[in-house]
Amino acid sequence: MVEHRPHVLIVVESRHGATREISGVLAQRLVTHGASVTVAAPDDCDEITADAVVVGSGVYYGKWLKSAQRFVEDHSAQLSSVPVWLFSSGPLGDDHVPDLDEVDAGIEPDVVAHLTELTHARAHHVFAGRLDREDLGPFEKLVATSVHAPEGDFRDWPDVERWADEIASVVCAPSEAE
Repeated sequence: MVEHRPHVLIVVESRHGATREISGVLAQRLVTHGASVTVAAPDDCDEITADAVVVGSGVYYGKWLKSAQRFVEDHSAQLSSVPVWLFSSGPLGDDHVPDLDEVDAGIEPDVVAHLTELTHARAHHVFAGRLDREDLGPFEKLVATSVHAPEGDFRDWPDVERWADEIASVVCAPSEAE
C-alpha cells in the first residue's frame, strides 16, 4: 500500500524576504511531520491542487501586500474547499508579545475578516517581523524613521514552529480509514 503524504501549498508574499523566511521554516517543520510542501509566490499559483493551503503576507500600513490579497480573492472558491490557514508578518519591537492579535499588530481588522471569510480559514496567526534599514527604499526609510520603527529581527522561531505543528496536527493526522 502506498502511503499518502498530504501536500501543503504555502503561498507567500514578502517585500524584503522576512515573511518568505517564515514560510521556509513552516515548510521545513511540516515536512518533518510527513507532509510534502510547495512554497510559491501568489503570482506563480494558477491552480490549487494541494490538500491544504497556508497563505501569508508581510503587512505594510495595516494591509497585506496586494498580490497576496488578490491571490485569496481570485482563488476563494478553491481555497474554501480545502483547509486554509493565514498568517501575517510585520510587527516590530522588543515589546512583541507572542499572542499578538490583529489590533496589536497594526493590521486593519477588516482585512483579516475579509480574507478569513473568503477562505473559511481555520486560523490567522501574526508573527513579528524584521527591519533592516539597508533593505528599505527612500520612502520606506522615511516612514520607518517617522514612526520610530526599531531595527532588528523580532521573529520568534519557536512560535513559527509551534504554529506549523498545529497545522500538521490537522493535515498530517492519520485518517480514520487507516
